[in-house]
Amino acid sequence: MLSLFLIIAPIFLTHAAGASSAQFLSLGAGPRGVAMGEIGSATSEDSYAAYWNPAGLLSLTQPEMALMHHELFEDIEQQFAVYAEPLSLRSAWALSITRLGVSSIESYDKNGAALGSINTSDLSIGLSAAQTLSPSIGLGATVKWIKENLGSASDSAVAADIGLHWQANNAPRGSLWRKIKAGFMINNLGSGLKFDTERFDWPTSIRLGMGYQDVVRRRPTILGFDVSIDRARQTTLSIGGEHWVTRSMALRGGYKTSQDFGSGLRLGFGFKLARVMLDYAWSGFGDIGASHRLGILIRFGPRGQPRYQVIRGPQTETLPSMASAHSQPANDQNRAAHDHEKNTPPKAKAQTPALPQPMDRETGPIRLSSSNAPPKIFRRTEPQRTQNIPAAPINATEQKKSTAPLKRFLWLPLFLIAGRWIILAFWRSRTGKRHRE
Repeated sequence: MLSLFLIIAPIFLTHAAGASSAQFLSLGAGPRGVAMGEIGSATSEDSYAAYWNPAGLLSLTQPEMALMHHELFEDIEQQFAVYAEPLSLRSAWALSITRLGVSSIESYDKNGAALGSINTSDLSIGLSAAQTLSPSIGLGATVKWIKENLGSASDSAVAADIGLHWQANNAPRGSLWRKIKAGFMINNLGSGLKFDTERFDWPTSIRLGMGYQDVVRRRPTILGFDVSIDRARQTTLSIGGEHWVTRSMALRGGYKTSQDFGSGLRLGFGFKLARVMLDYAWSGFGDIGASHRLGILIRFGPRGQPRYQVIRGPQTETLPSMASAHSQPANDQNRAAHDHEKNTPPKAKAQTPALPQPMDRETGPIRLSSSNAPPKIFRRTEPQRTQNIPAAPINATEQKKSTAPLKRFLWLPLFLIAGRWIILAFWRSRTGKRHRE
């Protein structure tokens, strides 16, 4: 990763710096990454990876949907929505939408005469895909359709992102290399937008990041940094971290250099409620104010899916260390062999010659249904939908009553965010009509 960054950076810096369009593409997406100092090329491994590094989508184990509302200063708002889904252990995809809205702006002609108010907005729709190149390296790319409206003038074009993600998955568990990950990202490749006769380039940048994940006081902790170089040849360093103080609450903090206003401090926190994550991020910009990001992330599908299985002849048995006891499939051959042995008379048992019992270093004795059973084979399998069987029977009516209040509480933040957007849109449409009258 570092050598690739050192090769591409000089080539990138040879291009002349000029005015850039679609600056909203550099605002960041997701309260978690922003609260950690706006890092994410190596540490983002959820659906927000569609923005930070699409190669990080390979870490998904189940479908996810995320919504973010960003309240900036001067009546500027940003919305971000993404849906991501793993296709297999080797591929994943995501669909993301970003919108930036600004309140009405008064326009004037070259002589200073008022021409009325105009509305501006930016929109980006991206399709991301990720594929593993090796057990340790993943490749991801995003194709984005971008449109800018500035009063009566508007233009649209296509841009692309390319990212790499590295993690030593083959390293022994508990080793230092297993805890380190790295990411490399090139943002916004393309020709840019054209207004009248002048063309404005995309805010292209390259980014290199590293992350370290460990357990501190029995709680997950992540530290990381990103180094980026933009089209204006400005180098930015972002550092930050995350620590889970409890099983359901995480604290985050970070710092970003080369900020025009403010100190660059970033703070935030997150709450985990079953399959729902609620995140908040605060960014300070000195005298002009601060920005606030509120996001909700929802995970779908079964949890605790096995990634490895042990193959014994035509039957498949899940490793105990990779799946819960309730989701392990039954081995019909072993069960039939046990019943046959139980029903066999004692004399017949004595006449049966004892065969050497094979052993396994990790799981102990291997129980085979016959003497000519094939050897144990490990293979990597695709995630399977398994049905968790409860340990004790539970009345369906009582279970539904107990979970109903929780479900209503989990969907409440989503309804509040959607309702706020609708009310603001209606209010601005009313005020815009009054100004035009």
